[in-house]
Amino acid sequence: MRNEMTSKPTLFSPDELAMQESVTYYMQLTDYIMDEPSLLQRHDKLCRLIITIAEDYPDSIAENRGKVLRFPKVVTDPASGEKVEMEFEAFVTMFSHNVDYAADMGVKGDDVFLLTLSLWYEICRLRDLLRIDGIKFQRFEKEVKAAIEQARARKVQEEKLKEMHELPHELPPHFSLEPRAGVSLPAVLQGLKKEGWADDSVREVDWIYRLTGRLPVEELPSQEPLLFSSLNQCRYIVKHLLFRDRDVPKAAWAKVGQVFRAKKGDMTHVQRASKTPAGSNAIDVLLG
Repeated sequence: MRNEMTSKPTLFSPDELAMQESVTYYMQLTDYIMDEPSLLQRHDKLCRLIITIAEDYPDSIAENRGKVLRFPKVVTDPASGEKVEMEFEAFVTMFSHNVDYAADMGVKGDDVFLLTLSLWYEICRLRDLLRIDGIKFQRFEKEVKAAIEQARARKVQEEKLKEMHELPHELPPHFSLEPRAGVSLPAVLQGLKKEGWADDSVREVDWIYRLTGRLPVEELPSQEPLLFSSLNQCRYIVKHLLFRDRDVPKAAWAKVGQVFRAKKGDMTHVQRASKTPAGSNAIDVLLG
């Protein structure tokens, strides 16, 4: 049995320091909750605290092990090395001594993981007491799972926004179309797919971005050009949607090969594709 607890390195990254500050705040909230005289109210408040933590640290949250006896034992007394259950006060001791969790417990995880593990321990112990007293209680595991999923989705969106702001020069080429009144670009895309012009894989966000330069949602556009079946269809859209039957500048034709691609034909020849593609009458209605 060890007589000392192992300390983690004293140099911390900014993220680790921010987590320690958050954990300190969560511990203060836990202290208030533990003074709640009602077992049921204490149980519910601890569960809601875990939901709050999950919203901030979805990838660090510990899972409920179901029964008190399934939780690990930890070293809490630096002098004697005496081991106690993974209750909240045990975590407080470890956190205050900057314990290396992996070395002393054999458990891999950061401060949030160990804190929430100790909170689940307290919740499981309360559930045992509530069962003995015949008191029904609500399980909050579904709410915790939903909070984790929502927080992860939010972080993905935040990363995409950050990437968009940091790498604007990597956005693919686009035109600057201002659609005429009454013309719906999403409806045009659906019509193009229905007529077999645009491939089903073409996303609305990419279609609108490539034609207008605008992003209707907080999502990066694909680097792949818009996929059409033939050169004639690409030329038709360029002439009748992008330039509304006006002369297409030479520089614009060069950009067409960057914005569109065709399953059949060489895009360098798109300017000379002169045939009217089948289905153009239906497309003309959508173009206004």
